Amino acid sequence: MGLTVIPTFQYNFHRHFSFRIGLGYQSLSEKYINLDHYQYAINDPSLIGTISYYNTYHMAHLPTQIRASFGNRTKFFVNAGTHLSILTKQSSHSSFVPSQESIEYPSYNKLNHKNKMDVHFGILMGLGVSTPINDKLQFSIEARNTMSLLKTSTLSRMVSPFDMRADIIPTLLFGVTYQ
Repeated sequence: MGLTVIPTFQYNFHRHFSFRIGLGYQSLSEKYINLDHYQYAINDPSLIGTISYYNTYHMAHLPTQIRASFGNRTKFFVNAGTHLSILTKQSSHSSFVPSQESIEYPSYNKLNHKNKMDVHFGILMGLGVSTPINDKLQFSIEARNTMSLLKTSTLSRMVSPFDMRADIIPTLLFGVTYQ
């Protein structure tokens, strides 16, 4: 779940095609609740408790796209392009509750804030529809997928482009366009 606010400029260079660029803010979160946590011995895994995570990522987001649209009054469209995202802050909350059999492991509840400057570069694509509200305004809804292909950090650490842990982000966008 998250929030995305991206003011976008659109240049129509053909009746059906346009170029779009935006700059905005994106906040994404992920939650894992009550995952079983095991301690593994040789051929003897034993449950030691459950762990829960809640992470929030705050990013500056720069999408660039080509849009193809079809229709007269109500328009259907397809977007494809690239994105550059800068992770400016990450908040993590984790907790551990030991099982009854393993009381030697203490429970904990942690909240961490990390100010990072990770840069993500990737591709995005989406499908949507826009319909007029009045002569000057249009309402649009779009289903978009964003995938990071390259991640770097301030430590100049590069991560494999095949490491796609939680980097494919489906988004449902609602927008109002002024013409």
